[in-house]
Amino acid sequence: RSVWAPADPCRERPRLRPDPARIRALTLFWHSQCYGERMKLLRHLAGYLPVNIASGIAAFGGVYVYTRLLGPEDYGRYALMFSVMTMVHMLSMTSAEAAAFRFAGKAKGKQSLPDHFRTTLSLTFRSLIVAALLIGALALALGRLPEYLKILPWIALLIPVNSMIQMALESHRANENVGRYALIAT
Repeated sequence: RSVWAPADPCRERPRLRPDPARIRALTLFWHSQCYGERMKLLRHLAGYLPVNIASGIAAFGGVYVYTRLLGPEDYGRYALMFSVMTMVHMLSMTSAEAAAFRFAGKAKGKQSLPDHFRTTLSLTFRSLIVAALLIGALALALGRLPEYLKILPWIALLIPVNSMIQMALESHRANENVGRYALIAT
């Protein structure tokens, strides 16, 4: 072999060895003694599958319909304000939704789900104050753009509705109520 010839990368690559502990864990999981857990996982995943498929079809169909119904300027305005609504929701409401999911299992174990939901609703209303302030600041920033100002009331209406739906979904998912989750999500 010539000194100037490139080395064969396939022969000189170090051999990667799989982690024996991980292989053992996967083997135990798929072994017959873990059949119940495996079936529970598969039922759980199969329960969420129709919801995920319906969500993807609705998102794709929504883009298709909106691009056909709206002109380029209107669709751009819709897309921009939808992004703004998502940002306002993320900045103000996501923490309340995460709390609904994170502490639902603990509350169920302590038999204190009503207290959990009261606390979550209290946090949601406080988050709505932050969302209202953000929407107010947005209204001031868009003062000279009336076509965008027409969309702001819809954003102000959709943020609390979306948050309540998301909290219900997160609570059902945390309690592993796949049927109720699928009913609300679709």
